[in-house]
Amino acid sequence: EVTDADLAEEGCGADGNYVRKTYAPADPYCFDAAFFGFLKREAELTDPQHRLFLQTAYEALENAGYDPFSYKGKIGVFGGVARNTYFTKNILTNPALLEEAGGYREMIATESTFSISRVAYKLNLRGPAVNVQTACSTGGVAVHLACQSILQGDSDMVIVGGGRVQAPVNGGYQYVDGGPLSPDGTLRAFDADANGMVQGNGMGMLVLKRLDRAEADGDHIWALIRSSAINNDGSDKTGLTAPSSKGQADCIAQAIEKAGLTAAQISYFETHGTGTFIGDPIEIQGLTQAVSKTCNDAKIPIGSVKTNIGHLDAGACIAGIIKTALALKYEMLPPSMHFTRPNPQLNLDQSPFYVLDKIQPWLSGDQPRRAGVSSFGLGGTNAHIILEEYSKPSNEDGAQQQPDPPNPQLLLVSAKTEAALDRATKRLIDFLKKHPQTNLANAAQTLATGRPHFTKRNALVAQGDSPPKVVAKGQQATAGHTVVFMFPGGGAQYAGMAAGLYASNAFFKHQVDACLDILKNKNGMDIRPVLFAAKGDQSEVIRQPSFALASLFTIEYALARLWQHWGVLPSQMIGHSMGEYTAACLAGVMTPEEALALVTVRGRLFETLEGDGCMLGIAATEQQLRPLLDADHTISVVNKKDSLVVSSTKDGIARLRQRLEEKGIDSQTIHIAVPAHSPLIEPILDDFKKHLLTVNLREPSIPFISNVTGTWITPQQATNPDYWIQHIRQTVRFADGLDTLLSPTTDPKKRIFLEVGPGQTLCSFARAVPTLRDERPLILASVRHPKEVTNDVAFIYKTAGKLWATGVDIHWNHFFENPRFRRIPLPTYPFEKEKFFIKPRQAMKTQSTTTSLPTPAPVPDPLPNAALGASPSGSSGNVQPGQTPPANAQNDTPSNSPARVPRLVSEIQHKLHELSGMDLADLDPQATFLELGFDSLFLSQAVIQFNYHFKLKLSFRQLFEEAPTIEALAELAD
Repeated sequence: EVTDADLAEEGCGADGNYVRKTYAPADPYCFDAAFFGFLKREAELTDPQHRLFLQTAYEALENAGYDPFSYKGKIGVFGGVARNTYFTKNILTNPALLEEAGGYREMIATESTFSISRVAYKLNLRGPAVNVQTACSTGGVAVHLACQSILQGDSDMVIVGGGRVQAPVNGGYQYVDGGPLSPDGTLRAFDADANGMVQGNGMGMLVLKRLDRAEADGDHIWALIRSSAINNDGSDKTGLTAPSSKGQADCIAQAIEKAGLTAAQISYFETHGTGTFIGDPIEIQGLTQAVSKTCNDAKIPIGSVKTNIGHLDAGACIAGIIKTALALKYEMLPPSMHFTRPNPQLNLDQSPFYVLDKIQPWLSGDQPRRAGVSSFGLGGTNAHIILEEYSKPSNEDGAQQQPDPPNPQLLLVSAKTEAALDRATKRLIDFLKKHPQTNLANAAQTLATGRPHFTKRNALVAQGDSPPKVVAKGQQATAGHTVVFMFPGGGAQYAGMAAGLYASNAFFKHQVDACLDILKNKNGMDIRPVLFAAKGDQSEVIRQPSFALASLFTIEYALARLWQHWGVLPSQMIGHSMGEYTAACLAGVMTPEEALALVTVRGRLFETLEGDGCMLGIAATEQQLRPLLDADHTISVVNKKDSLVVSSTKDGIARLRQRLEEKGIDSQTIHIAVPAHSPLIEPILDDFKKHLLTVNLREPSIPFISNVTGTWITPQQATNPDYWIQHIRQTVRFADGLDTLLSPTTDPKKRIFLEVGPGQTLCSFARAVPTLRDERPLILASVRHPKEVTNDVAFIYKTAGKLWATGVDIHWNHFFENPRFRRIPLPTYPFEKEKFFIKPRQAMKTQSTTTSLPTPAPVPDPLPNAALGASPSGSSGNVQPGQTPPANAQNDTPSNSPARVPRLVSEIQHKLHELSGMDLADLDPQATFLELGFDSLFLSQAVIQFNYHFKLKLSFRQLFEEAPTIEALAELAD
C-alpha cells in the first residue's frame, strides 16, 4: 500500500482515480556509489535502473562464484531496462541541474544503452555488451542472443538481465478506464475477475555458460536451456501494440521443435500472463495452437510470476526463468496467485491447460522435468525458452563427501570499507550456522577464487561444526611486501612435526616423500618411522644428530616448496645453523639431493664424536655468562642479546647448569646430542671437507644471511667449501643476521618474517629485535610448537590467512586441492547504500526541506575581482552558460592580493562540490583531478564551468598539463 509519506518522498500527488499500490524493491533509489566508483552527483543523475542493473550484475557473478576482474575468458552482457521515467518526471523538471551536467554527461546517465556498456566497463567484461530493447520481451530476446553468443564462441560466459525501476517507484499510478492497468492494483492472470496488469519494479539477472564448460568448472547449475526461439507478429493483427495468437504460437512451436521435443514432454508453462482483457485469451489461444498437435491427454499446468511481483517489463522473462529454474531445482511447482476461477473466455476446459492455484510437487516420471517460458513484447517481438532440469553426473555425489573429521578450511572475506567487512563476515558466519551441511571446502574455494579481493580483509578458519574463527581481522592489505624465510636449526625438530599437514596436503606429502626416498635410496637412511612417530615414540631417536638433521631438512624444504607453490616467494632468507643449508638449497647453491647427502654426512660424523657433547640454551647476556664459563665451554650461538647457546661435554654442561641455577638464570637443553659450533667437533672437519669437495656449489639466486658473518653471504663464500667448514665450526651469529635484515635501509613496515620449520623459536628471536617506533614487521610461523594442541592444517592456514590479509598474493588455485570442487552460492557483498534521488521540481516548492537536490554549499565572501564571477550579495556566482554575468563583474582590481590564491582554491572546491556532489573535505587542493576520482567526461564539463566562472580560456589539455590540481588552477586563475 502506498502511503501519504511515500507520495511525499516521491514528490507526486494522488489525484483522481489513483491506485495506491505498488510492487517495489526495498530502497529502490539507494546505491553504493563509492563501491562502483560513482561521484555523488553522477549517481543522482543516473537512471536508478542503470544503478540496479549494475549492482545485480555484480551480485549475479558473485553468486555464480566468478571474479570478473581475474576471469581469463570473455564475459558478455546482454539485456535492457524499461523506459527512463526518472529522467522525464524528475531530472527534466530541474533545468538548472541539466544545464550544469551538460548534454553529454546527461546522455550517459540516462540513455538505456549505457545500462549495458557501463556494466562492461565497471566490471571489466571483455565479451559483447548488447543492449536489447523489445519492450516486455527484452529479457527473453536477450537470453536467446546470449545463447547464440556463447555457442558461436563470442562469449565464454554471459550475464543476461533486465527489469524495471520507474519513478515514482514507491508511488501508485493513475487508473485510466479501458487502459491496460488494473483498477485495484491486483494482477489476476487467467482469472474470471482479471481486470488488468500491475507494473512491478525490480531487476533480474542470469549467468549462462555452455553445459560442458560449466560442469568442468564446477559451476552451480540451476537449470538447462534446452532451446530458445524469437520472432515477430508482423502485420497479422489489429494494431502495433495488439498481440497475435499466431505469432505467439509459431514462436512456441519453433522452440519446442528446436529442442527436439514434443509438447507431451513439457510438463509446465510459465506464461506471459498479464491478466489483461485481450492478452490472456490470445495467449491461451496461441499456446493451445502451439501444443495441440503433439500433447497428450494429460493437462499441463500454467502459471504467471507477474501475479507475485507484477510486470517487470524488460525483466519479465528473466523473472519467469528464475521462478521456473527454482521450481526445477526444488521439484515443486508454485501457484499462480489471485486465481479463484478461470476466465470463461479462455475455454480452459477445452484446452490442454489448467491454472496452477496451489503449490504441488513436480513429478517427473521417466523423463526430465521440462518447462516453457513465454515472453511477448509490446510491438510484437515474441520469445520462448525451453528449460530442463539439470541432473548431476553420477560421480558428483562424491564432491559433497567430506573427511571425518573434516579438514580445517580457510575462509576469506574482503570489502572496500571496515563497516562492509564486518557485515560481510557476520553474514557468512550466520549463513554457515543456518546451513550446517554446507561443504566448507567448496565454500572456502568459492570465496578465494570466485570473489574480488578488496583491501579490507578478514581471514577465518573453520572446522567441523564449530563456528568459523577470525584469525586475521580488519587489516589494510597493501602490496609490495618483502617476505623473509627463516629456517630453524637442530633442536627444533620433534617426532610428528607437521604430520597433520602431511596427511592432508598432497603437494606437501609429495615433497616430503621425495626427500625420504632420496635419504633411503641414496643415503641408506629410513627416517619415516621416526619422523611421523606418535607423541612420545622415538622422541630420543629423533635427537640423534643423523635423524634430527635429516628430519629437519626434509620438513623445512617441503614447507618452503609448499609456500612457493602457494605463491609466497622469499625475497631474502636466513637459516639458523643447519637451517642455512635449507636456505642455500632453496637459493640453488646445492640441489636437494646434495643438501640431503650433506646433512646426512654431517649428522653421522657428529655421532662419531667422543665425550657425549651437547648444547645448552641460556637466557643471559654474554657479560653475565662469561664469568661462569670454563675452558671447555664455548658460546656457540648468539640468538639475541640475552639468549645464548653454550656447547660442551655432557659433564661440562652439567657443571654450567648448576652454576646457572645458583645464579637464578634459566637454561634449557637443546634437543640434539652434539656440541656443534665448538672446538669439540674439529676431529670431523677433515672428513666433512672431503664430502664438501664432491658437491657442485653454485652462486645463490636468492640472497640469504651468513651465520658466520651475520651479514649477506657473498657468491665467493657460498661456492667455497672452506666457508661451509667455518659454518659448522664457528659461532652462529643469528642475532647479527636479524639486525642486518631489520636494518633501516629497507622498508620494515612491509617486511614479513616467516619461520619455515617446526615451532616458533626464530619468531621469538625476531620479535625481540629492537625496531624504530613506526616499524611493525609481521612475524609468523608455519608449524605449531610441539606443546601446542592445535591442528597442523589449521595452524598453517591461520598463517596463510594473515599473509593474505596483509596483502601477500596467494595462488589460490594451487592452495586448494579439491579435484571435485563445486562453486556454491554464498552471501554476496553487503553494499553500503545511500539514497540518490532528485525530486520533481514542482514538488520542491512545498517540499523544499525534504528534497534530495542539494542546496548550494556556502561560499566564502567574494573577492572584488571579475575573475571570481561573484555577485555583490555573496552568492555562489553560479552563472550558467548563456546567462549575463552580474553588472559588477567587469570591475578592475589589483590581482596581487596575498589572500587571492587560498580564496580561489576555496571557490574552485565549491564549484567542484556543486558539479560532483563530493564532500568539500575530500577535495584535496594538492591532489590531481584524476586522483580525486574525476574522469575525462566530468572534467570536460568542469572546464566549461571554470572558464565561464573565472573568465578563463582554459583548454582541456591545459587543465591536465598546466593546472592538474585545484591549487594549480587557482594560481592560473590568479
